[in-house]
Amino acid sequence: KKDNASSAASSSLSNLSSSFSKTNQRRIQEEQDEGRRSVVVTGTQLFRYLYSLGLLVFSVVVVMAALFTGQTAAAEMNIPPVGAFFLFWFLIIWLAMIEGGQGALV
Repeated sequence: KKDNASSAASSSLSNLSSSFSKTNQRRIQEEQDEGRRSVVVTGTQLFRYLYSLGLLVFSVVVVMAALFTGQTAAAEMNIPPVGAFFLFWFLIIWLAMIEGGQGALV
């Protein structure tokens, strides 16, 4: 009985080992394939990130310039530019937290 149990255990261990090595080989092959494609993907992602960052910086500069030159509705309501600046950023941060909370709920 002991020999049967030990041979069954060694058989299941060898099956597990061969299954692990096949899975490991597949993972290595997928990483190598991904490495070949990653140059194009990385270049595209880098372009997208830099383009988005440029648009974000441009938008912030335009809004801040409008706030401090009095070309907004806040200036018409006699809100000082510094107050409008802090109100703007407070509301942007609040909106980001609300959006993040909504994304966490879904």
